[in-house]
Amino acid sequence: MTTSTRELLLGYLMGSLDDADREIVEKQLSQDPSLQRKLEKLDVSLDVLRMDGYDYPPPDGLADEACDFVARQTESDAVSAKHSVGLPPAPVSRARGSSWSLSDLIVAGGVVAATALLFFPAIANSRFHARLATCRNNMRQVGVALTEYSQSNGGYFPRVPARGNLAVAGVYAPTLMENELITGQQFFLCPSSELAEQPGRFRIPTLAEMRSASGRQLARLQRLAGGSLGYNLGHFADGEYHGTRNQSRPYFALISDTPSVNLAGHQSANHGGSGQNFLLEDGSVRYLKNCRLGDCSDDNFFVSDRGFVEAGAHPDDSVLGHSASSPIPWAVPVRVQD
Repeated sequence: MTTSTRELLLGYLMGSLDDADREIVEKQLSQDPSLQRKLEKLDVSLDVLRMDGYDYPPPDGLADEACDFVARQTESDAVSAKHSVGLPPAPVSRARGSSWSLSDLIVAGGVVAATALLFFPAIANSRFHARLATCRNNMRQVGVALTEYSQSNGGYFPRVPARGNLAVAGVYAPTLMENELITGQQFFLCPSSELAEQPGRFRIPTLAEMRSASGRQLARLQRLAGGSLGYNLGHFADGEYHGTRNQSRPYFALISDTPSVNLAGHQSANHGGSGQNFLLEDGSVRYLKNCRLGDCSDDNFFVSDRGFVEAGAHPDDSVLGHSASSPIPWAVPVRVQD
């Protein structure tokens, strides 16, 4: 891999490329499987930079061990300081009316180090859970809007068209916005996602903008339309493509943190790859480490029973795609429900 190629792939993973370079990289990735594998290796190597998104509890007794270490280190350093050549035996004056000895400074430094050791992981963990909760609340708001839409449209949620400029999962968001069922585009963002960290790049396009766009501009609008959430792609039944009908199923997923095209199993990168929120059809939100409900359902929410990112193989096969995912990604004739 050349230096320039590595730099472009790193820039793509870190979200630092401009629109033109990003589109060039995405085109090359779609045409070159070996480049996709290189991207996956680089993505794994960047995991260390995402550690603030992981939720690992500190081991038992960490506080006691840290304090014991500071005490032992302070005693040892103080003894060494007394026998060091060139160190003054008397306390070092730091301010009028007060003095600090070398051992005092060592103790203070140890306390600061121990405090950082104890509290920085707690701060990172608190930040992770706060963002997770905000993401969950945003999904609930989207869920309310989807339910209201279904009540006014024969029991159906916004359907992803089979063909044309609007045939992507992200079309649900501008549909809800234009029906005035949700008050702001921020509800379509997970605060831990790349889009949320670069707000200047994100705006939900209108349906008219998507219909009239073409080429790179259309591809860009399709990627942005659904924000940083994934949406249900509908299903096939008797060879016909259908939208999703609201049946309030507690095991059927409608919305999720956006699936990734790079991580194994399409695991979402929104929360550091450690898991994702799912909005279920009954309005509840679940945080799952993988893409299955387990005891409630063994359905993989990110691929169909056929193993593809596509419309489900049957009415209970829930498949969620990222904003630019198409329900019918192959060029074959298909009957579409009116």
